[in-house]
Amino acid sequence: MVCSRAIIINRGKIEASDSLANLEKRVQAGSLKVEVRADPAQALAKLRSLPDVSQATEINRAGDWVSFEVVAAPGRDIRGEVDGLIKKENWPLREFRRDKARLEDVFVELTQD
Repeated sequence: MVCSRAIIINRGKIEASDSLANLEKRVQAGSLKVEVRADPAQALAKLRSLPDVSQATEINRAGDWVSFEVVAAPGRDIRGEVDGLIKKENWPLREFRRDKARLEDVFVELTQD
């Protein structure tokens, strides 16, 4: 059985007590993994310039293809922004995947100093 609520305790203090869905909403909305054929430096700069992107990192290159992890600002959904940029720049797309925040991500986000 999976729990429906969680309590996050940090140094003896309750940081959060809520449903898993609500806890996930309190942190970054997860990340996107995108793989495109583009100039890596230019693509990274353009991804980082999107208003609701808090972080973008190059994670892999394979020939002409480059993969990025793109992280949303807390509570934001960046799929439309990233999709719009890919279309605007006419980058061939090989992968576009959303990774939701996990309970471990919530814990780290709420307990880091």
